Amino acid sequence: MQRRIVKSIRRKKEVPDYVYNIEVKDNNNYFANNILVHNCDDPNDPSGESQAVIDSVNNWWTQKMFNRVDDARTAVRIMVQQRSQSEDDLSGNIIRNDVNNEWIKYILPMEYESSLQSNFNDRRTVEGELLSCRDTKETVAQLKREMGSYGYAAQYQQRPAPAEGGMIKKKWFKIYKYNTLPELEYTIQSWDTALTANDNSNYSACTTWGIFLDRYDNENVILLSSWRDKLEYPELRDRVKRLAADYRDTGNSILAKNINYKPELVVIEAKASGDPLIQDLKRAGVYARPFIPNKHGDKIQRVRLVTSLIESGIVWTPCQKNNVEKMADFADEFVTSISYFPNVSSRDYVDTMTQALITLRDSSRILHPKDYRDPDEEKETIRFY
Repeated sequence: MQRRIVKSIRRKKEVPDYVYNIEVKDNNNYFANNILVHNCDDPNDPSGESQAVIDSVNNWWTQKMFNRVDDARTAVRIMVQQRSQSEDDLSGNIIRNDVNNEWIKYILPMEYESSLQSNFNDRRTVEGELLSCRDTKETVAQLKREMGSYGYAAQYQQRPAPAEGGMIKKKWFKIYKYNTLPELEYTIQSWDTALTANDNSNYSACTTWGIFLDRYDNENVILLSSWRDKLEYPELRDRVKRLAADYRDTGNSILAKNINYKPELVVIEAKASGDPLIQDLKRAGVYARPFIPNKHGDKIQRVRLVTSLIESGIVWTPCQKNNVEKMADFADEFVTSISYFPNVSSRDYVDTMTQALITLRDSSRILHPKDYRDPDEEKETIRFY
């Protein structure tokens, strides 16, 4: 094998017609300057793959590729990929589990998005500014038409769904631009629970919502708190008790019980660990109402039942304390997660939202604005002849 050592790298003024790529046939491992490099190139098909294939790639990475290390102190891993139409592709899996921020993430979207978190020193400052001078707004528009919004978002914007969202648009959620919450008329807490805390299981998740009246005395709903984690049943039971006593108790420290922050209704999806949890909580003094999901169709059908409510502008999120123009961090994480639906890897947040809004709608605690009737409107008279 011919061996060449790279001694220096410099930027050429003119872009050449050729690009060198370090590649060894049938082997993604190579030595660069005496450092063993693991190179992972396009592990997922950007056009979209089944969940089974995505899971297989993630398992290959964690069980095989990740352990091919000669010296953990000097080993370098490089993963190059266009995002696929799934939040759970290998890039998403690495980013989600990079709790210690060990990976350098170079994310280069075709159109500039200030909200994308990247280590790439992007000199663009204008939203929508193109990455390459070879492209134009016309060619980008053509790409969007030919590839569709999801395909373009994955391969060119490096996100599993368009920035504005999929079935649920981020812009539909209104920001309550005050540092104090409105006076609440009613509060509801919604739970989607999982059986175990192993890596392959779903999250258990909880969101709490409050109803308040707008200036026209119409009911609106605002997100008060959100929480999700992978817990074994004893810890999950304890967390439900804590949040049912105080919906702010989403951290590690237990808050003193405060009746002002106790939800008036707790709803738990009646499946998996939900059924035994409901019975167990009753013995612990927490009374929860079961939500029967299949009564309202599958997950996509349940989302469709509430999208008109969100789009109508009656669903709000709190703002940041120092910037009323932006959502609070927990709310932004929640809205971003559900905006990927149906391509989101974990649909627990979506389930908590849909069952809360459906419960409130079915009990007539919230209505679509077009369903309100002006009390001064003349009522129709039915005449019998």
